[in-house]
Amino acid sequence: MRWRSILCPVDFSECSREALRYAADIAHRTGGRLSIVYVNAPLLSLAAARALHRRPHVLRLAQTELERFVDASIGAERRPACSVVQGNPAAEILKAARRLKSDLIVMGTHGLRGFDKLFFGSTTDHVLRRVTVPLLVVPLSNTSTKPQPPRPGRVPAIARVLVPLDLDGEWTHELNGAADVARVFGAELVLVYVVPRTQAPPWLRENVAAYDRTRLARARRALERVRAEMPSDIRTACRAVIGNPADAIAAAAAKDPPGLVVMALRGGLRARHGSTTHHVLTRAVAPVMVLPR
Repeated sequence: MRWRSILCPVDFSECSREALRYAADIAHRTGGRLSIVYVNAPLLSLAAARALHRRPHVLRLAQTELERFVDASIGAERRPACSVVQGNPAAEILKAARRLKSDLIVMGTHGLRGFDKLFFGSTTDHVLRRVTVPLLVVPLSNTSTKPQPPRPGRVPAIARVLVPLDLDGEWTHELNGAADVARVFGAELVLVYVVPRTQAPPWLRENVAAYDRTRLARARRALERVRAEMPSDIRTACRAVIGNPADAIAAAAAKDPPGLVVMALRGGLRARHGSTTHHVLTRAVAPVMVLPR
């Protein structure tokens, strides 16, 4: 996984500031070229142009504010290429990714919870539906409602890269991608398998519990066999749990030390909504990297 061209769309929110710091850190680690884009929505641009009487002035002002935002987030000494475009945000982000031949897109998403997070950001969601390169979705790590002064900073160290494996299906794509990500961050690679809990009526629950423990033991042995085949230059660990896959994966990523989840996105546009990957994205408080097939 060689990230030579990294694209980070921003919208001046704290979520996009967090994503920008991750993008800059990855570019620093890999030597990739970082590009920043801000998409000015047509209606917003029209309203601003009427208020300021000149559309070119609006675009110049947006460019200046974008550069200030980038400098305040990652420092002026390493300012990447910044551009302002106008149009539909998701469409323009994907267009910029094609133009720049980006092999990684880094985006922020708002830290919502519960039902509200089913719609975790319309722009991020639309990009997710059509993306053809890896997409790193970064939630806002600071959940405090108190505004924080903008200052250049580095992202928290990524100590663990978690990769959920479907041992009954195809999993080599996720494993290879996660191994590359672990190398980039110098992190431990954690192989995760979630055993779905068996549903049963009350009078069978004791027998079902024993059955689930047997399934869990089998899963652990299977993970250990996969772990034994991993390259020696990657530190690895295994974690098998029982529960709802999306909830268990999100909970594992939230534990200390900080984790980053790597998952594949399979199926067509309809299959992506409702998938385990999509549900993890709506629940996780840790960054999630999506690898399209």
